[in-house]
Amino acid sequence: MRRIKHVHGTLCHVYQRSFRGRILFYSMKDYLLFFTILCTKAVRYRVRILALSLMPDHFHIIVETGSHTQLASFMDVFTSLFAREFNIATGQEGHIFRIPFGMADKFKAKSRRSALLYVLNNPVEKKLSLRAEQYRWTFLEYSRSKHPFSMPLDVSRCRKILRNAVKLVEGEHQRGKHLSPKMLDILFDGLDSNESEQLCDRIVSIYNVIDYDRATSFFDGYESMCLAASSNTGSEYEIREEFTPDSDTAYARLEEKVREMTSLRNPRDVVRLEAEVKARIATSALSSGLATPLQVKKYLRLPDR
Repeated sequence: MRRIKHVHGTLCHVYQRSFRGRILFYSMKDYLLFFTILCTKAVRYRVRILALSLMPDHFHIIVETGSHTQLASFMDVFTSLFAREFNIATGQEGHIFRIPFGMADKFKAKSRRSALLYVLNNPVEKKLSLRAEQYRWTFLEYSRSKHPFSMPLDVSRCRKILRNAVKLVEGEHQRGKHLSPKMLDILFDGLDSNESEQLCDRIVSIYNVIDYDRATSFFDGYESMCLAASSNTGSEYEIREEFTPDSDTAYARLEEKVREMTSLRNPRDVVRLEAEVKARIATSALSSGLATPLQVKKYLRLPDR
């Protein structure tokens, strides 16, 4: 691994894109797999997470760590574990992330605020939400509520299947384990859409290690940070992120197209489809104007020509 210039106790913007721009997160379960791995390994390696933004084909993290070794070990372990779990679940082999990851130290208060805003505004820039806090996978609203995207969950009064799922999650968390794809399939099996949203919120709240107090300290509180995010996208000059103006909402339309043309239950299983089926889906999606050729290629994981 390349050497990373790192100063004790500094704040860092970490960025990593998927290999060949492929989609990383096909459904709620993929986001939860990543999040539970990230949080359990952050605890193990004593990495403080200040902000996080999970995008369909890349992610950003604002972290504070004590050394180069600490950060490098953390990144290697948690991304490798996610890649292994993803490959096992899809029956694939090979790289999931582009290596090495990008990183920039932030020393001054202004650059730290700017980096935080840049990370939080990723979904707004890609038209996935109007405000940073409205996007579930910035995890901002979890600083104020344990159920920001669902109805409050009363475990004592919910259906037994959901109550048992919550107990399983609590048990895995207490043992310091992330939620594997197999475990996530078991947890969500048999739940209706409302219960699935409730369980998702409960999982995030149980595993969440984001230090919101530290993040909002640069903005005089949560409301101030959200207001700043609404009026300023922030900037990042030290990490050369590839940017395309196309909206990421296209991936939801592609998911619907796949459901329409196949019998897949798990969106992630699109990876397993035979080449001929992928070609038919691609032709239909492009003729309907659902997405750009690049987005279709990334979602279906089509080979380079």
